[in-house]
Amino acid sequence: MLRKLPYASEEGIYLQSEAAVLTGLPSSTMRFWLERVRAVPRGTPPADRPLVSFLELTSLRVVAALRKLGMKPAAIRRGLESMRARLGIDYPFASDDLKTDGVHLYFPEADGLIAVDHGNQLTAQVLVDKYLVDVRYAPVNAHLRLATSWEPPGVSLNPRVQRGAPCVSGTRIQVAVLERFADAGDSSELLAEMYGLTVDQVEQALRWSERLKHQAA
Repeated sequence: MLRKLPYASEEGIYLQSEAAVLTGLPSSTMRFWLERVRAVPRGTPPADRPLVSFLELTSLRVVAALRKLGMKPAAIRRGLESMRARLGIDYPFASDDLKTDGVHLYFPEADGLIAVDHGNQLTAQVLVDKYLVDVRYAPVNAHLRLATSWEPPGVSLNPRVQRGAPCVSGTRIQVAVLERFADAGDSSELLAEMYGLTVDQVEQALRWSERLKHQAA
């Protein structure tokens, strides 16, 4: 079982609607898999845990990568349970074991599977690595490292900063705040001046958010 961590990674942070956008999974699909990646008894009423933790969010991003690959739900579930049993932790998809050929180790069905992305063929391990390349991990003990933040270019989702809300990298300025002003017609130059950022920082954060919305549409 996962020991209590010194940050809020295992506690509720995101609305389920936010998690669907952040993972790129349709809402109904996200809810289906959320019940399976959670370290709670099957059938626990959703109202008992309406929020999604950072470790759950990271786990759902792994599910999204495996689904894109074309892996069947039963195979993903078997891999999840295999990792739980072998690693002895609640959120195995949020460990960095997947980054060192863990896909082929825990998902035998992945052998020979490829995914096509913008004309390129990606193997199972490469695709999962691609989805998680911007995830940062930290040691929990001598043998385990778990996800602690998600750092896409120009943006940071860190449970210790603004409870995991997407922020401009290196700041506590939430991307959602910039979006609200931008949607109201304020320019990137004005937002940069208001928040002590560069125009590039503002535009990079806004582009990231726009890409997420486009993927979820």
